[in-house]
Amino acid sequence: MHPPSSSQARLPRNSGFTLVELMVVVAIIGILAAVAIPNYQKYQSRSRQSEAKIMLAAAYDAEQAFFAANGTYTFCLAEIGFEVETGARRYYTIGFQQGLTTTGSCGPSQSQSHCGGYTFTSDGSITDSCGTTATVNHAYYDSTAALGGPLTTGSVLTQSVIGQTGFTIEAYGNISGEPSLGTGTSDRWVIDQEKNLFNTTNGV
Repeated sequence: MHPPSSSQARLPRNSGFTLVELMVVVAIIGILAAVAIPNYQKYQSRSRQSEAKIMLAAAYDAEQAFFAANGTYTFCLAEIGFEVETGARRYYTIGFQQGLTTTGSCGPSQSQSHCGGYTFTSDGSITDSCGTTATVNHAYYDSTAALGGPLTTGSVLTQSVIGQTGFTIEAYGNISGEPSLGTGTSDRWVIDQEKNLFNTTNGV
């Protein structure tokens, strides 16, 4: 029996994926993406929450140091030496609602009509280095890290409280979407004079 001539030899079959195999691979990738992307977004949102907790802890320490020296708390962040890093992307507005006032409950004598920045002078009198009206632009940092800048999302620090012997500092942000597009959900944290930290609105 003669072997087949070269002209009669079978050509090798081209290797490759069938359409069904490609569709199966695409389906698997889609399933993995559907599971992984939401989990990644939640992880990203939780990591952003650390910004609020770190800033609130720093503001708490600054308020306590100010109280020890002046016998009152204040909403004047500039006076207590609280600052946030400029130039970095921020997700939270932090501080006190602009214009927040508790009539007759502030200052070392608990008689001032607003909680500005109080310091003792050499003759024992008290000066307000943050202004003489209830509406002063040192009460908060907005999410772009500007001290007293415009609250572009409105007066969002609605749970903040200030008085001579107590305070609630608030951090409000959008951590799960793009605020400029109106997407995502609100995330709100507060800390009080007892260092109780609460996530009052969970944006994750």
